[in-house]
Amino acid sequence: MNDYQRRRFASRIIDSLFNTVTDKKIAILGFAFKKDTGDTRESSSIYISKYLMDEGAHLHIYDPKVPREQIVVDLSHPGVSQDDQGKAVSSMNHFEYGP
Repeated sequence: MNDYQRRRFASRIIDSLFNTVTDKKIAILGFAFKKDTGDTRESSSIYISKYLMDEGAHLHIYDPKVPREQIVVDLSHPGVSQDDQGKAVSSMNHFEYGP
């Protein structure tokens, strides 16, 4: 999925929620780049999650193969958004992870 498709997918989520996700709880089911792996490198979920967080959404992310710590690292990685690193990490109190 290229950058255009990632942004388009996130925009469709926002559009379906009456054009705003501010203070809305959204579940992300699956975070790795493909099924049955804990590998999150270049996962579209990282970029889509970051975009939704930038729009004010409260995310609840679940992936049984990806450790919670990896989700924290991925969402605070400078390659995702240098300006909002602190926001991504401080938003982790909105995340729930577990079976």
